Amino acid sequence: MNPVTIRLKPLPGGTTISLEIVEDDRPIGHANLEAPELDALIAALAVGRAGLAEQVPTELDDNARLKTVHEPFCRIGVLPDGSEKLLSIRHPGLGWLAFSFDAERAKLVGEELAQFQG
Repeated sequence: MNPVTIRLKPLPGGTTISLEIVEDDRPIGHANLEAPELDALIAALAVGRAGLAEQVPTELDDNARLKTVHEPFCRIGVLPDGSEKLLSIRHPGLGWLAFSFDAERAKLVGEELAQFQG
């Protein structure tokens, strides 16, 4: 199988990304995507990734280097049925990510964050 790569390039104007699929340095597919289409693609890729046999690791390697978002917008709430706390964090490329926690885990997360003395 020949290596297939995806090339992304922002187009002038800042509202569209050019997505090109390339095989052996030859374009085989192309799409110009605006924010709503990119959001849908990112969401579909996340669902697909979650369904793969090789799961995202449940632990971080001690030497992991993650790209971070400094001081992201976030909201804290409760699930509509009141069963768990809801933490939503905004990533500038991935959008809003929501995480729910039972009371014990929510308290632990809050305590860990409060202890930080940076």
